[in-house]
Order: sequence, then structure tokens, then C-alpha cells
Amino acid sequence: MVSEKKGNWVGYWCDDLSAGLTSITDLLALTRQSGDIIKDDHRSQVKIIVSNDHTIVVKQPRDKNRRLWARLLTLIRDSEVKRSLRDLSVLQHKGIETLRPIGAIEKRCWGMVTDSWLVYFYLYGRPCREEDLDLVLATLQAVHRAGFRHEDPHIRNFLYDGRDVFVIDCRGKPRLGRVSDCHELLMLKRELERGKAGESDVIERARVDTASVPFRLALAYHRYRLTRHRIKSRFRKAGMSRDRAKFRAGPSQK
Repeated sequence: MVSEKKGNWVGYWCDDLSAGLTSITDLLALTRQSGDIIKDDHRSQVKIIVSNDHTIVVKQPRDKNRRLWARLLTLIRDSEVKRSLRDLSVLQHKGIETLRPIGAIEKRCWGMVTDSWLVYFYLYGRPCREEDLDLVLATLQAVHRAGFRHEDPHIRNFLYDGRDVFVIDCRGKPRLGRVSDCHELLMLKRELERGKAGESDVIERARVDTASVPFRLALAYHRYRLTRHRIKSRFRKAGMSRDRAKFRAGPSQK
């Protein structure tokens, strides 16, 4: 990975510099350029820009840039954008069809990342649907065979261009054996069943031995995570209800 420093900014590129964006100045100019904004909320801003006859995506992880704890963590580990750039590059070299990264820039203050952007080529295609499940399963299993786990294997995090299925929003973290493989299949199964009356046949189509120890361990962990999520959601809703009640009541009268 190639890097460059300019003032408080540090830039990173993959080994092959792409799209003529070869300096921090180039990437900063890109972030200020107007484009088609496809996401703009407290978590991130994502926009599509045409530069040097290339269609490029520029992403700012606002939540990671602003949260104090996330900033403090960058004192001892790489920023979100640098890790994403590295993970995408590794997946590419492992033969996994995914986003083609260009570069990343980060601004540090007192050693902490306070602003950052990730730049990659726009990927043409449509989000996968349930009828593409066999292609999605084959792609997810290829990620596992390459030694990685997806961590967010929702079916819409796979893109189909009419010929190939591409992995998006994959963090490229190391695979933790067959247990993590089975857990990701269970996550995909639950996401497909959400809002439906019937059950999905993800596990059967992936040919998983449901009597095996790895699957049983993954199922136990999956149930634990669901229970924890339900408990946290109830507390969160209760807190929101109290806040709404206080708002409607208005200021207290003494």
C-alpha cells in the first residue's frame, strides 16, 4: 500500500494507482465535488462522481469520524477507511469479486482520526434477490474458502450484474472455522425470513449438516445474539417512550 502525508492529512492507495487520482490533493478535490448523493445521514455520506471518464464512489463514515470512542481507538489501530481499503485489496487478490478500491484519506488531530473518506469504483448491477440465492450462497462460500467472513451477509449486500455476483460491505475479517460459516448462513436465513410467514431453505441448499457440532454451536450463538438484541431493543424503546412522555407533559410546574 502506497501512502502520502500532507499537513494533517494522510492518503493511502492500492499498489496500482487508478483513475488518475494519485495525490491527497486529487482525493480532497473529489470529496468537495458535487455529485449524485445516494446516502446522506448521521452514519455516512455516499455520493457518485464522474472523474476522468470513470464513475467513482466517495464515502465518508461520519459516525466513525465523530464518535469519541471511535476516535480514541484510532490512537492504537488503523482508521475505518484504511482497514476497508486494505480488506478490499486483500479480497481482490484472493479472487473474490468485490468493490475495486482506489484510495483513502484521513485527517488526524492529536493522533486521532477526525475525518476520513474512502474512494472506490462504482459497481454496476442490482442488489440480489431471493431468486438469486444459489448464486449468493456460492459467492458467500467462496469468501469462506478464501479464509474470510462477511459479517453482514444480507442478500442485498450481494450485487448481480447479469453474469457475476459481487460482494459488497464485506469487512474481510478472518474466518473462524466452520462455526462462523454456519453462523453467517443462519444470519442470511433469518434476514430472508424476516417479514415472511414461511421458512427459508438456506441451510438445506447450502448442504449443511445440522447434526454437526459446528452447526449446533453456531445455532446456540445465533440464538444468544437474537435474545440479546431483543432485550436491548426493549430497553431502547422504553427509554424512547419515557422521553416522548416527558416531551408531551412539558416543563414541570413547581
